[in-house]
Amino acid sequence: MTVGGCMGAYAAVQALRGDAAEARATLAAALERNRATWTAFMRWVALTQVWVAAASGALERAVELALSAASGCRAAGLHAFESVALHDAVRLGAPHSAVGRLEELVALVDGPRVRLAARHAEALAGEDAGELLGTATAFDALGMRLHAAETAAQAAALLRRTKGEKAARAAATEAWSLAGACQGPDTPALRGLAAPNLTSRELEVAKLTAAGLTHREIADRLGIALRTAMNHRNQAYWKLGVNSPAELARALTRQAPA
Repeated sequence: MTVGGCMGAYAAVQALRGDAAEARATLAAALERNRATWTAFMRWVALTQVWVAAASGALERAVELALSAASGCRAAGLHAFESVALHDAVRLGAPHSAVGRLEELVALVDGPRVRLAARHAEALAGEDAGELLGTATAFDALGMRLHAAETAAQAAALLRRTKGEKAARAAATEAWSLAGACQGPDTPALRGLAAPNLTSRELEVAKLTAAGLTHREIADRLGIALRTAMNHRNQAYWKLGVNSPAELARALTRQAPA
């Protein structure tokens, strides 16, 4: 990859972190360095422009750019690029514009990514929160944690409208946990996703519970009453929407070191 290509990739990272101005400047510099462009670079430029628009708050424009990029890739027979562009539209909350074509692309593009993109689109279009969470788990298994976090956040938003606060908290915790393993993402699906409002003591107790300590061991280690340790653990469970030490560990151990 040339210097310009590396700069283009960096612009995409800046956009995904929500820094529209810096991403726009870096992308312009990348284009300047690559006046003699090649096809793949220009496709990635188009995809980066999607996320620059999203970082700027122009969500409808970002979806338009994603669909335009997909159309151009389809015309050129670049099905893998097309599937990525269509999935960007899904990630931006516009699954109905992409679901049908993504299902067609499953037969044309080899590999799990396009299958998960189609599954994501179908689940979001059908407002199936359980399937969204299952898709998030599948993205995570592929190492695509940003995609997993966004999908879980979309599930949380849906659950908040349909199933109540506890189910939404659990999904939001999953999204927060997945996003915490990334490097400061700030995409539309994750925007407004707050860390669970644990006190420092609740977090301390939660981490010890996740590590397998009993209530008595936690109380003795922290020099607090047994009942206090239990109350802190119960508050952590409630705020995180989890029900067991294993679920606590899953939520907390993904977080990147400070």
